[in-house]
Amino acid sequence: MLGTATLYVSKSRYLYKLTPGATSIHLRGSITTGAKFDMLDFAPLRYPDSTASASFVTEGRLKHRNAHASKQRSAERACEYMARPAPGMATPGVTRRNERRRTCAPCHVEFERMWQDVQKMDGGKAMFQGDMMMTKSDLMDMYAMSPTKNETWPGGMVPYKIHESLSDEAHLIRQGIAHWMKNTCLVFRELEKDDITTDYILFFKGEGCWSRFGYRGSVQEISIGEGCEKLGTVVHEIGHAIGFIHEQSRADRDRYVVVKYANILKGEHSQFDPDQRGREYGAVYDYTSVMHYPSTAFAASPGVKTLSPVNPLLAPLIRRRDELTFRDRRKANFLYRCDAACKSRPVCENEGFVDHTCKCVCPPNTKGERCQKWRHSYYPRTKCGRRVIREGTISSPGYPKIQIPEVGTCVWWIQAPRNKAIQLTFRDFDLYGRVSGFCTRDWFEIRLKSLYMGQTFCSDEMKPGKVVTSVGRNVIIEYRPYAWFKRGFSLEVKFVPVETRKQ
Repeated sequence: MLGTATLYVSKSRYLYKLTPGATSIHLRGSITTGAKFDMLDFAPLRYPDSTASASFVTEGRLKHRNAHASKQRSAERACEYMARPAPGMATPGVTRRNERRRTCAPCHVEFERMWQDVQKMDGGKAMFQGDMMMTKSDLMDMYAMSPTKNETWPGGMVPYKIHESLSDEAHLIRQGIAHWMKNTCLVFRELEKDDITTDYILFFKGEGCWSRFGYRGSVQEISIGEGCEKLGTVVHEIGHAIGFIHEQSRADRDRYVVVKYANILKGEHSQFDPDQRGREYGAVYDYTSVMHYPSTAFAASPGVKTLSPVNPLLAPLIRRRDELTFRDRRKANFLYRCDAACKSRPVCENEGFVDHTCKCVCPPNTKGERCQKWRHSYYPRTKCGRRVIREGTISSPGYPKIQIPEVGTCVWWIQAPRNKAIQLTFRDFDLYGRVSGFCTRDWFEIRLKSLYMGQTFCSDEMKPGKVVTSVGRNVIIEYRPYAWFKRGFSLEVKFVPVETRKQ
């Protein structure tokens, strides 16, 4: 497809954004300002170039020299193609060869910088996005123009061994594996200790929770370290090993979540870099995916949110999960072509898909053999919080006694009529106090100026009679109770003319 792409250059990455329907791309920044290039099969991506280095032939792996040389030539061709001026746009006095060198060099420098950033994580380990162990070659594969290495396990067969260091957790590992086998067409086969199979997953007790990404063609480890002994963690790390990225790293994630970079730990912004190679695998974005980051991932302060849904009311959906969701199963089905052997396939509706049984697998919000009966939205309605469009009272669940909601978090989105602001008057506010200066147990966040950024309070910090007023027509209140022996909160909502609002 022809399209438009813009290169955004920052300190940490190059980002190409594709706009379907146009006929050229514009590259801005350190790559020939204003130059136009033809778009044929160009795919949007963040692209690491390897033209100036042979270091991708890693120590002890010289037998892969040809594969790396092919990858390097592919990178050169891609970068050269991107740097090729359209007819009539050639830079005066610059040859095609020099033009390629001039434009590709920054790509290589940027990739080297990215690799150095990865190495610095977790005490020098090559850890990417917190739990994916990467070699330099792995990182290049992940950001390649087109796949040079199949990321799926051949035939959906995944051999594995459990190291003796995990003897006490072996039942949990097998439980996670059984969950994947029950819900997908993948087949996991446990190997004997003396089995000579060379390509398999080795579960062991390492430092932290992490996995290699996709099929690597050798022994690849999954670490289930101290504190990682949870079913959801095992299922999540297996997901990386079979080719799943983090859900919030999808190329289309900005349509669904807001990354709050101001709240992220210094030096960890790259943990939220989006994937640009289209690994959506035929499924809609899923806030409830077992592959999704929690909302406080890599937060600079305890309890601070680094991720929020574009629709604030969906915030309770982003939390740790133990099992695959319907859309996780759909992705695995797509990635491993589970229906490939089906001679005939029913037409499934409402996101339904055909699996290895040649029948429709339907999302939980539908009925019927073909998922044709739609009952409600994909996500169940939350029982705590709501959209508020009328004046009245908002109280914590069970007020004046704390009632812990099943979802853990409550969100109220208050919307005023036109030319009105929102005035909140607190009647009672009794939450658990700060720990080391932070609201880590009970917390109450109020956003008066933005749908996504606000201030957090706890203890008795909002005194009875305290009045706050919005800047604009929207206020978001996000509340998470913890201490059952506290009262919670109660406040009055009133809409006031914008010109008379109190600060």
